[in-house]
Amino acid sequence: MAPETTAAPKTALSLPLSLVTLIDLSRLQRELEAINIFLDQSVAREPGTQPTMPRTTRNMEKMCQQNPLNLLVAADRARLAVFLKGVRDKAPRIHISFAADPSSAFIQKIVSWFRINIHPLTILQVGLQPTIAAGCVIRSTNKYFDLSLRKHFDKQRGMLTESVRQARVDARETPTQPTASVPDLTAVPAPAPLPSEVETVETSPVIAPEPPQTESGA
Repeated sequence: MAPETTAAPKTALSLPLSLVTLIDLSRLQRELEAINIFLDQSVAREPGTQPTMPRTTRNMEKMCQQNPLNLLVAADRARLAVFLKGVRDKAPRIHISFAADPSSAFIQKIVSWFRINIHPLTILQVGLQPTIAAGCVIRSTNKYFDLSLRKHFDKQRGMLTESVRQARVDARETPTQPTASVPDLTAVPAPAPLPSEVETVETSPVIAPEPPQTESGA
């Protein structure tokens, strides 16, 4: 009796790093539904017509390349639909809030860390919370981690208050240096006038008296 042949087990599907949020997941599901509708309707078209295949998005292309999948095969499309529904229903979700809008490259690094260390199907929900100043706040279904700068300052409030108080005490005890007096320039006597500026006094010439005349005898 010949041994029975068993089909090779299919490997589990994985999510590309570009698929981060539930919004990305919903778009992929709608895209897969549109492809299914298009291929189902192409069977009923008249022979000889060649309809244009719907253009796939970047996330769908990465999904098919990473797993791999052929969207022209009905079994692969059905498998992908079941996988995406399972991710939406059961995958762990992590909510992260930042003070500013992070870049896509930074978010993909965070997703990569979570899917390697926590769960391979982790879905992120990114939000903005400017009041945290810097850092982030992470929430899951049963955990909460405040890694913000605001929380760090709250923990160090006593040390900051003591530092400010000590700085005020030191400033109060430090003797003030006397300031040099500014000379009064208005008290300096005016310089003597130059010789050319001295007024000249005109003097009248001295006239000598005439000698007395004497009478001569006859």
